[in-house]
Amino acid sequence: MQFYAYVHDTNSWIDPLGLSGRGGTLHRSIQDQLRDDLKGLGKSVETEGQIKLKNGKSRFGDVVVRNDAGDIIEVHQIGDMRTRGGFRPSSRERGAIMDIREALGDDVRIVFHDKKGRVTLIDPDKADDWKVPSKKHRKNSCG
Repeated sequence: MQFYAYVHDTNSWIDPLGLSGRGGTLHRSIQDQLRDDLKGLGKSVETEGQIKLKNGKSRFGDVVVRNDAGDIIEVHQIGDMRTRGGFRPSSRERGAIMDIREALGDDVRIVFHDKKGRVTLIDPDKADDWKVPSKKHRKNSCG
């Protein structure tokens, strides 16, 4: 007799090693707060919004805002910030930002939130001190 047959695999409910790629508790709390704040402004918002890249792969914006036509107009990313030489997203986060920018174009606003709450950057990839990430952090690169 299977007492717990009605329950799916409970091991999939948790990520004790933090390997899911969807952030931890702090990341999710910032994501939820952003979603609630943006919805409070009357915006159409979703978390983990899929962004299709030109090569068929996908990135997921932590929080995306859509216009009335359903097009993404704003992407909020939450992640690690580097501080040496000024505040900038980590190489991994810069790779995601560049992929998102190439997929959605220059008119989309990309907002990067440091998960430690130190600083928020608007369109960091358009800054003069932007550092191109390592190719290993790009999904949209052809190499």
